[in-house]
Order: sequence, then C-alpha cells, then structure tokens
Amino acid sequence: MIEFVLPQTNGEWLAWVSAVYLVINGLLKMLLPGQWINFNKMRIIDDNGHGMAMLRGPLGGGNIGLGLAVLVLHPQPLLYIAIGGMFAFMAIGRFISIIVDRAISIQNWISLIIEALLGFFAVAYAFGLIR
Repeated sequence: MIEFVLPQTNGEWLAWVSAVYLVINGLLKMLLPGQWINFNKMRIIDDNGHGMAMLRGPLGGGNIGLGLAVLVLHPQPLLYIAIGGMFAFMAIGRFISIIVDRAISIQNWISLIIEALLGFFAVAYAFGLIR
C-alpha cells in the first residue's frame, strides 16, 4: 500500500520543493501554454499546433509525471537522483545556450541559478549531504 508521507527534515523539504516546482511548472506548460510562452518572452512560429503540442505533451506532461512520482513515492533516493539529474542538465543546457546562443538575459541567469539549486537540493538529499 502506498502512503503519502510529508518530509520530516530540512534536507527532505529542500528536495521535495524541487518536485513541487517541477509539477507546478509542468501544470503551467500543459494548461496555460500561451501565458507560459508570453511570460518567458518566447514565440512559436507554427501553423499546425505542433509547437503547442510539444509544450503541453513532452514538456508539461513529462514534468508533471516525474514530479508527481517523486512526491507520491517520497522518500526514494533514486527518484531524487533522477530529478536532480534532470535539473542539473536543464541548468547545463541553459548555460550552453547563454554562451553559444548569446541568450544573455537576467531571466536566463535567474533560471539557471534556480535550476542548479533545485538539482543540488535533490541530489544532495539523495546522497545524504543534507539531512
């Protein structure tokens, strides 16, 4: 039987917040893609809806699915390693874009810092670096 358990320690709370952020971000991408695009100062040049489908499906749905799995199956360290790795590579990809694509903006730097911190919190909890 699966039982929903809230985090007990500060380390658990920090890691758990990573999963909550992922679910909220996924819900915004899935349910409000137009507003998400406008907030992030993006545009989709697409006549057949493929761009919106990509935003709602793989990006929104994937974030929701992984985030909910972590929240429901808390405190499984392997899930926190998965979510931490995901955030780490999101931050790496954003950093590459800042350097290579010259996507230098305060919004990108803030997002990079948030993604790096959320990834660190999840992985640090999974490996016992924070309790």
